Amino acid sequence: MNRNALIQDELILPCEVKALLAVLRSARIEGCAVGGCVRDLMRGVTPHDWDAAAAAPPEVLRELLETSGYRVIPTGIKHGTLTVLCPSVSDNVITDKTEHVSVDNGLKIELTSYRRESGYSDRRHPDSVEFTDSLDEDLARRDFTINAMAYLDGVGVYDPYSGRPDLESHIIRAVGEPERRFGEDALRILRGLRFASQLGFDIEPDTLAAMYSCRELLSGISAERVRDELLKLIRGIDAERVIRAHHEIVHIVLPELDLPSLSAGAELLSALNRMYSVNTVDTVSDAVRLAALLSSLSAADTVTHRLRLDKRTSRRVNDIITHFEYEYRDRVSVKRLCSHIGTDAAHDVLTLSSARGTASPEAFGWLADIIEKGECISLSGLKLKGDALLRLGAEPTDCKKLLCRVLDEVIDGRLENEPECLLTFAARLINAEKSTCDN
Repeated sequence: MNRNALIQDELILPCEVKALLAVLRSARIEGCAVGGCVRDLMRGVTPHDWDAAAAAPPEVLRELLETSGYRVIPTGIKHGTLTVLCPSVSDNVITDKTEHVSVDNGLKIELTSYRRESGYSDRRHPDSVEFTDSLDEDLARRDFTINAMAYLDGVGVYDPYSGRPDLESHIIRAVGEPERRFGEDALRILRGLRFASQLGFDIEPDTLAAMYSCRELLSGISAERVRDELLKLIRGIDAERVIRAHHEIVHIVLPELDLPSLSAGAELLSALNRMYSVNTVDTVSDAVRLAALLSSLSAADTVTHRLRLDKRTSRRVNDIITHFEYEYRDRVSVKRLCSHIGTDAAHDVLTLSSARGTASPEAFGWLADIIEKGECISLSGLKLKGDALLRLGAEPTDCKKLLCRVLDEVIDGRLENEPECLLTFAARLINAEKSTCDN
């Protein structure tokens, strides 16, 4: 380890992570927090995920941790990765002599053995993995400098690739030779855009040039991997800038969208970000964001199928694209929207319509009131059934059409959803139909 690359910063780790590292130390195994969680801690942001690495093969780590009372899942043991379910512990049990901890449903940590990789024939996974006791070798295989930092508890941040200066300068820079990094794993190209979008960072010129020269490699990446990175990219605070600036890369994974279409979608994403603050970003679903990006398409089936979205999300994206351009300026229009696609999907439509400026500020209030009052928005909620129409003399083949006519009147507020009112109106419709036929 290069001592010149050590930074004497003390980061605040969760007790569970500190306890895990203490167990490793007690067995004389070097261990550290690594990657994105270190990056986020140095930014003053609470990490969503916790990753650690250790200087021992996965079988050794698994045996040690299970003996110490942890539950260990060999999620990627071939490549040295274990999922460790950590117990909740307090600071007073964290020492280098920690030998046993009882398991409950505490924090989940991805623990990976230090490793070196070689050969990437599928442009995604290494052909061979060798475990090593060198942290330098482990960090050398990582994608970007801001993700190639490690934190050794009680020692400091280990930063051999100058990730901290890049973090402070808001720069995305590849570790080592950019073209080599992207040739190893082409998904890193999309990850670079994703980090630029999420963090609001710029991409270092040599790294960006390599992303462009290698961009065609993205066409060989699995749809699931592309989908996951794309969804993270469009959740970013800077999605519009990144998509507009690097549309030639985005076009590789979304060939259905030309520059004008991508620009229009990016503008809608930006409008969503302006309307919904960072603190409430989770209120905007992935379906809404994807519909915004694909909003220039008449239907998004081709894209959602290719990206292998689940059926529910695919249907939701298409529902939003179909309905969001209409105006929702009154209560009846919101009620009719609910009738067409249901209340959950209606909420998503109104979210995007509000960002576009085609929904009244009161639209969400109307929707909430419709739900709270359990207002009739479908045939199943109508207090009139087909058998009653038959008793009134309706033809069996006409019943559904008649019920839909009645439902329209209820939705529009011209008719109360009460049996007597509905029967009277239906009888009028049936008699009018008979009179027309007699004439």
